[in-house]
Amino acid sequence: MKIPSLLTIAVAILFTLTACHDTPTTTLPLLVRGNMTNTGDTLIALTLENQNNPEEITVSNGQFEKSISVSSPTPMVLASPAVLRQQQGALIQIIAMPGDTLILSGDAMGEYTMSGSAFYKQYDEVAKALNGINQRDTLQQLCLDFIKSHPNYEASVEMVGVLSSISPEKMKEGIALLSPDVRNGRMKTLIDEIVKTAESSQQNMPPTLAEGSEAPDFTLADINGSQQSLKALRGKVVVIDFWGSWCGWCIKGFPKMKEYYEKYKGKMEILGVDCNDTQQAWRKAVADNALPWLHVYCPKESPLLGQYQIQGFPTKVIVSAEGKIVRTVIGEDPQFYTFLDELLK
Repeated sequence: MKIPSLLTIAVAILFTLTACHDTPTTTLPLLVRGNMTNTGDTLIALTLENQNNPEEITVSNGQFEKSISVSSPTPMVLASPAVLRQQQGALIQIIAMPGDTLILSGDAMGEYTMSGSAFYKQYDEVAKALNGINQRDTLQQLCLDFIKSHPNYEASVEMVGVLSSISPEKMKEGIALLSPDVRNGRMKTLIDEIVKTAESSQQNMPPTLAEGSEAPDFTLADINGSQQSLKALRGKVVVIDFWGSWCGWCIKGFPKMKEYYEKYKGKMEILGVDCNDTQQAWRKAVADNALPWLHVYCPKESPLLGQYQIQGFPTKVIVSAEGKIVRTVIGEDPQFYTFLDELLK
């Protein structure tokens, strides 16, 4: 079970509020137990509170147990060391609840379940509802409907976090649907952080790259070491695919992309832009998945992600033969392929 990385509150708050989080003095342990595959022999538990000294969890034959000290509900990631080195590996995103018990079972790289305390049973329902949903309108309505049906679920705050990345107005609507006990109980601090992050992001957000506007040109090194520019592809429709070898949904989308690459060969080009990766991992992923289109590597110092306002992966930007932005699609959304059919047939 994977909550879409683009919209999961865990990482969003964890890496945007680190500088302003004050750690309370009273902590209670979150007991984490697991029986999982594909974890490796070590997991790192990273929260706002332990970011400078994260907890290390030893895994033996897929089993592990660890008490993590937390003072209030807070985003936490359980990640293999490979993920922290920005390579492919296990990544589990959750809200850490002080005094609760979390039991994880299944495949750390695929389907897994959460149980234990009442909160994590609720959280499992939330994760299952969100699983695989990337289309924003669908996701927005799903979150609002879920909160409305489960106003007393503390785990419904995860849905509020998802809404915060879609629309501040819808986030506020979601908060209003929560019961007073949830809004004013132990989740209040986390809700306040979600609101603070959303408001800060809204203030700092650049103008949207509107459909019909000129696609920012760029030149990056391709997989053979030559320079490849976007402008050099004028005359064909271009799909700029922002992805990474560490992105599970990116990898899952490749078979369908290959099908459409063959279907519209000659009319359309795909330019894969690998992000937040090592060159070794990028080259290996291109080879392992036998990706036949053009590929360039985006170094960390490049301004490209900011120029295209990339908020999550995969993001596909469709550019017309004249170099204009036609459509931006976030996540593995079937409507992307429907739109290509309408555009290219």
